[in-house]
This record gives sequence, C-alpha cells and structure tokens, in this order.
Amino acid sequence: MQAQDVVNRLVQAYPPYASSWATYSRSDEFDPDLPYTHLGDLATFLVDRIEADQTEAFASVFAELENLLAQADSRNRDLLIVGFLEDLQNISLNRGVALDRWAVWLGGLAKDAWMAIRELWSGKLSTSDFDAYIGHRAGT
Repeated sequence: MQAQDVVNRLVQAYPPYASSWATYSRSDEFDPDLPYTHLGDLATFLVDRIEADQTEAFASVFAELENLLAQADSRNRDLLIVGFLEDLQNISLNRGVALDRWAVWLGGLAKDAWMAIRELWSGKLSTSDFDAYIGHRAGT
C-alpha cells in the first residue's frame, strides 16, 4: 500500500475532517513528506476536536488506524506512528491536553505504539530500539 493510500484511508475514516480535506495528487512529482504533513494536519484537527469535547466520531478514525497498523510495512508503520501518533502526542502536550484522554480510542497496536513513543521521549527506549520497533533496519 502506498503512503497516500494510508493517508486517504485514515482521512476518509473521519468524516468531520474528510469533508474539508482535498485528496492530493498521485503524480510522479509526489513529495514523500506530504503524507506526514497531511497526518500532522489530521492530528491537529483531532486535538482541536478533543479540546472542544467533540469526540463523537473518533472511534472510526482510531479503528481505521488499528486496521492500518495491522497491515503496515515498516514505511507505513513509520508514517502512522511517527507521522500521526507522535504528532498527536506533541500537539496535545503543547496545548495542555492530557495524553491519557486519548486512551479510550487506542486499540492494542496503537496503544503499544503510543507507549513506545512515550518511552522514547522519556529515555526508557533508545532510538535504535524504537527504530527496530517500527521495523527499520540499517540502510533502509
């Protein structure tokens, strides 16, 4: 699955955001950073919603996240974990949103990734162990 397909599936799983989001081009000039940018925008939108206590549609986006994590290769795991979940944590922390507010929507794979990010930032998990968790190998 291509990165843009991952983004499209996650975005489409959250109708309040999908209705205002335009699918980007699949041209040969595709920028590999765009999926990270798009998922960062989605993370910002979700933090806006949690701050407004408008979480009624969260279950579907997090269910799709779980499905995508179950199918993901290392590139897409990086996109989902670093490009989405880590952004969700960072934006939440920068705005004073407690990270435990997200726990109710995290499935097993997302919860494991969520904790790996927290352990990385607290120093309990090394960068190389985090990379191994995502599935990176030397030279990839």
